[in-house]
Amino acid sequence: MASFSAARHTGPTAAGVLAPESTTPIHRSDRAFSGALPPPAVRFSVVMPLYNKSAYVRAAVDSVLAQSFRELELIVVDDGSTDDSTEQLRDIDDPRLRLLRQPNAGVSAARNRGIEAAQGEWVCFLDADDLWHAGYLASLAAAQQTHPTLSVVGTRYTEFVGDALPDAHAAARAPTFELIEDLPTRWRRAPAFFTSSVAVRAALLKRMQPCFPPGEAAGEDLDLWFRLGERQPIGLLHRSLVARRVGLEGSLSAAHLRACPPFVERMRARALASGVSRQQRRSTLLFVAHLVVDLARSAAASGERVEAMRWLLKAPEGMRTRRWWVALSMAACWPQKTILSFQAKVQPGYRPLAPALAPDAVRIELMRLAGDTATRAGSHRD
Repeated sequence: MASFSAARHTGPTAAGVLAPESTTPIHRSDRAFSGALPPPAVRFSVVMPLYNKSAYVRAAVDSVLAQSFRELELIVVDDGSTDDSTEQLRDIDDPRLRLLRQPNAGVSAARNRGIEAAQGEWVCFLDADDLWHAGYLASLAAAQQTHPTLSVVGTRYTEFVGDALPDAHAAARAPTFELIEDLPTRWRRAPAFFTSSVAVRAALLKRMQPCFPPGEAAGEDLDLWFRLGERQPIGLLHRSLVARRVGLEGSLSAAHLRACPPFVERMRARALASGVSRQQRRSTLLFVAHLVVDLARSAAASGERVEAMRWLLKAPEGMRTRRWWVALSMAACWPQKTILSFQAKVQPGYRPLAPALAPDAVRIELMRLAGDTATRAGSHRD
């Protein structure tokens, strides 16, 4: 059994990670790591956006520099951190690490800048509070060699809370490999990968810039994965080699969305555009409905029952699914305690934000919204 490790490197194999700097180490590092010369034979460029993750960034960086596959560069983009996040990296003297700084512009802008600076054949992403197993990049490299026509390859992942790091089992036999040709349908069954567990050919990303929508911090990663999936199949290695930290204050996994992420409407628009196959249109619209139902369930769990019903009425495609009707039942008549228990199972780290509305108000609002929906349907408006 192998395990994810948050320990810092102390041996010579880490290329002098803990070697002391001379006078003002972080400034010396900035000069060294932002230069034009990459480390030799760069296969992977790892992009890590950083904003106020002082307690976690060093473990994340160490998990990259400890990779058994060493042909990499790590580009940390500090997005105007106001804590001592970059100070946690001051004693690292590894030529594979590059530290870039920018005024706070959001995670999308930070990732896009990292893509522009990337000098490797493939670009990987690692959030500053997640961790990689030491064999992650080696497994990706092997999968890429076996499937040379693919431009996007990912692995499974494991979620954890706090410091309870999961174990990673290094199986003796080769893991199964899945070719995903219909990403929306696959994702409705279960998320296949996430930002910290996927690699994309750098040339493709650079042609798609800005890859992550500037100014967006909710669903900005899904926006990219589904645009990539619309172009070509995606390979998925069924081995959990990434540890995703959930339940942190300020992390997207703990956020409750009160507005529909813009990428959802863009997905809907692309699905309804001319030239899209019937199957792609159907699978995409069902996925959009799936996301909206998630928003409705989250609103119901926060006591915002009327808002939950509004979400559901914005996703008529979902009415053919059981999830839509379960969410409607939640918002209309489930006791709040039952809703919270259900939501805690499907969304770890969730915390309700608002008090419940009175049941009578819910019923009145449901009848009004149902009438509005019938009017829109009669006039053929969205």
